Amino acid sequence: MNFINQTMIKGFMLHGISDIPELHVFTFFLILLIYLLGLVGNLAIVLLVCLDVHLHTPMYFFLSNLSIIDISSSSTALHRIFVAFVTQNNNVPPLACMAQLYIFCSLMSNEISILAAMSYDRYVAICRPLHYHTIMSRRLCGLMALVSWGFGFIEMVPTVFFVSQFTCYISKEIDHYFM
Repeated sequence: MNFINQTMIKGFMLHGISDIPELHVFTFFLILLIYLLGLVGNLAIVLLVCLDVHLHTPMYFFLSNLSIIDISSSSTALHRIFVAFVTQNNNVPPLACMAQLYIFCSLMSNEISILAAMSYDRYVAICRPLHYHTIMSRRLCGLMALVSWGFGFIEMVPTVFFVSQFTCYISKEIDHYFM
């Protein structure tokens, strides 16, 4: 006889960083402060690269892409803990969990691709210094960034699809601060 577990999870319980109610306010503001510092720092990088003509080089273009990825990934990872702290609701629907998994993993894949593009930029700058401006044109940099972003979001579709097909979970409780 072939038995298959068909347990359906209606949601996950996110435990977060601390289960001690007295620490919730302190923890919330500490995480919010760290998040805002990272947000302001990365926004400053993006704005400086956009506003300063001297920073319109491939290296700073890719650095601003990394800053955008960092803003997006930290917002994706931390939004759920902020909601849990404010609403005291630690339940996460499976669809929201899969959406967060997809976005976060896609952004991490984008980060790796942008870092690879940055390493190619540095390789050309070191090994072909006289041809650097010819090889690393704005068109090539834009194309490399576009491919990196597109590849990252397309690459995670099969992974998240297969994870979403799981029918059995050991526990619906998750001991992390993000899904």
